[in-house]
Amino acid sequence: MTATRFLTLTLPILYCCAPCAPFEIHPSKYRSADRSRGRGNSQVFSGVGVADKYSWNEEQFEIEVKVVAPPGTAAKDVKFKCKSDGVDLRLGDGTVLLDGERKVRGNICVDGTFWSIEGPVEEERTVTVTIEKHFLPTSSSGGTQTYDSATQFDWKGVYLNDEDEVSLREYDEPEVLDVREYASKLGVDIDNIDMSKVDKTLFSSKAAPGGEESEASKKDGFHFDIETETLDQLTRTGLAKEIVQQADGDEYEFKDGSFGEAQFGFLGRDVSVDELAASGLKGKGLQGKVPSVFSDMTVPVEEAPGFEGSMEATADGLIQNDVVEVESLKVEEDKSGEISKSTDPIDMLTVPSLKDILRKSGLKVSGRKQELRDRLRDYVHNQMSNE
Repeated sequence: MTATRFLTLTLPILYCCAPCAPFEIHPSKYRSADRSRGRGNSQVFSGVGVADKYSWNEEQFEIEVKVVAPPGTAAKDVKFKCKSDGVDLRLGDGTVLLDGERKVRGNICVDGTFWSIEGPVEEERTVTVTIEKHFLPTSSSGGTQTYDSATQFDWKGVYLNDEDEVSLREYDEPEVLDVREYASKLGVDIDNIDMSKVDKTLFSSKAAPGGEESEASKKDGFHFDIETETLDQLTRTGLAKEIVQQADGDEYEFKDGSFGEAQFGFLGRDVSVDELAASGLKGKGLQGKVPSVFSDMTVPVEEAPGFEGSMEATADGLIQNDVVEVESLKVEEDKSGEISKSTDPIDMLTVPSLKDILRKSGLKVSGRKQELRDRLRDYVHNQMSNE
């Protein structure tokens, strides 16, 4: 028995990043901030540096710049301004700690940039400015930001043209991945791959050289590529499910490497046989669960099995009371089997019986059940009075 695995999505996700604009940050309100912005620990390279009046510690999305303030400096003495290409940090007496006129090496996200001060008041204090780098992602689909390969995450420093003032600059060098060596550790010889064993459907969504879709894409319909990290996020939030479809048409939810206990209906519940056939699912597993009412051809309600009723037309040809309810009245009998004396025999008649009697008596047969009873009761009383 063969099985096919596919992915179902219920809802798209969009992630937006607001543009940064210059504004003044008040020190008393921004002594600390939450640095978590949904990127996770995605540091690739890092580095440190020391200059004449400042030092820095750089990571992929942030760079911390530290300067020394004289003893007795309080938070109220610090004046801080930030814009997209520089930061200005100075004290109330005019002492400049970081010059706002100097251009930094990259773009700054003003919303994520803040400062803090630490150390004993009676000693020299350290003012730390945490600068969040601003990059423009090429895609934010699925909550994961994707950047162009040309994006430079490392500034390699704080300011442009800082060679004369920097005495130390140390950065991790990027490691070049040896694909052949890495594959050999996994037991794969990339120079001798049997392409007949490669599942080419994994690449069917790729466009053929020249910009046109491949024949496999046109035949099989829409395909799209999705990263494992994005798929895991969609699955954890309940927006995606991995479904295994067997050859007999049964479908199961795939969780933690195994089938779920409950079956999964790709087309929903109570789906007719015709709909299953139209979707290409003709297995007995699904068709056996379709309610019998959907298995037969649609028929008028009066011809449905088990339906009892009648349809009467008036003199002008209009049908009244399309569906007439038929009730089965059980005669209550006492221990001796006699009918209770308080029961009117007319009340025990069914609708067809009432109409049959009225029709034979030449009376009108349209109306509700109680109207038919009253009409027959009046007729009986009149006959008894005449006699």
